Amino acid sequence: MRFSERNMKTVTSCVRKPVCWKVAPGVVWIQVHQPEQARALARIAGGRRAAYSVAGPYLRTFEFARSLGWAERWAKRQIARQTGTNEGFSAPAAPLATPGLGRGCGQPVDGV
Repeated sequence: MRFSERNMKTVTSCVRKPVCWKVAPGVVWIQVHQPEQARALARIAGGRRAAYSVAGPYLRTFEFARSLGWAERWAKRQIARQTGTNEGFSAPAAPLATPGLGRGCGQPVDGV
């Protein structure tokens, strides 16, 4: 059996980021692929659901009477929430001993 790229199937579990674009002066659409993002958009005043998917992957498109810059900042915040690290929960690594205080492991130096 020969190796062929056509026979390879790749399964990815990447998070798709929101997409936003200007549809008219002062009107933007934001398209999301995550239910959490759709719920967040539905809570914003002045927006309405413009389109949704009935077949295939999850897809919702919302319309807002706002600037494209506002939509891009919203999308950037959503991406930051999804791809956060646990730096806020981890203490920075500190050396166990300071130089000159022993053998480097915090033990006192014996009188030689």
